[in-house]
Amino acid sequence: ENDIISFFNPAAEQMWGYKKEISIGKKSVYLFPMQDNLKEEKSYLGNIVHAGINKNYDEKQMFMLDKEMNKIEVFAKISHFSLNNNIYIAIFLKTV
Repeated sequence: ENDIISFFNPAAEQMWGYKKEISIGKKSVYLFPMQDNLKEEKSYLGNIVHAGINKNYDEKQMFMLDKEMNKIEVFAKISHFSLNNNIYIAIFLKTV
């Protein structure tokens, strides 16, 4: 909601390398940094997030960056939904 991270599970902590306590409440750019060399990269998950998610995405192979800016190949499924008049986006990831 409002581009704020509201849930961060242990698997996310391990994948990104950030702790839950530090991550919750931050903007998504924290997890999906914009890199000039990745602006046109269609398989970078951050580009979908930065474009603004307004629909669901079926599972597809992509990559993300960890806190050391290393590429991590993942399967991503993105669900956009409304709950109690708030809009949420859930990103389900599993490593390749």
